[in-house]
Amino acid sequence: MTSSELPSGWEAKLDEGGKVFFIDHSKRLTTREDPRQLPKGWSKSHDSEGNIFFLDHSNRKTTRTDPRPRLSILDTKQQQARAPTVKDNRTRDKQMYTDALRMAMADDSITAEEEALVLECRVSLGISDKEHAQVLLQISFLTNSLTSFASSQSHVYQLCVIYCLVISV
Repeated sequence: MTSSELPSGWEAKLDEGGKVFFIDHSKRLTTREDPRQLPKGWSKSHDSEGNIFFLDHSNRKTTRTDPRPRLSILDTKQQQARAPTVKDNRTRDKQMYTDALRMAMADDSITAEEEALVLECRVSLGISDKEHAQVLLQISFLTNSLTSFASSQSHVYQLCVIYCLVISV
């Protein structure tokens, strides 16, 4: 067993908060205490407040950093945190499109130039007709209350509602 490996029957996992815990499958127990041995010449202690620190007897130094090799599960967690998922990117793209469309509709009319920019944005982000309809509906409900739905004189608003109803069918 190398110093970074866990003893036989042990497994390291991350809880929902991203903290490491260890499972001893042979005893069916869990703990936050790392079951790996400390390197030769090291020991673990607690200060008066109960915080853990490590003593390097060879160099006569102390540290709060665990001298054992980093667990690979922590590297996996960092990679997952750094690499956005396709779903995260899709949510960001849809929000960007929603914001662009909302700005274009701010004055209840869309100029030809705004329409071209929104269409370009929609195509480049791969926004489907269904997603476009959902965005229009979302903007419509955010911009106008339900009570003004029937009496709305906004041409753009009426087109949005009709488009949403047609697409959703």
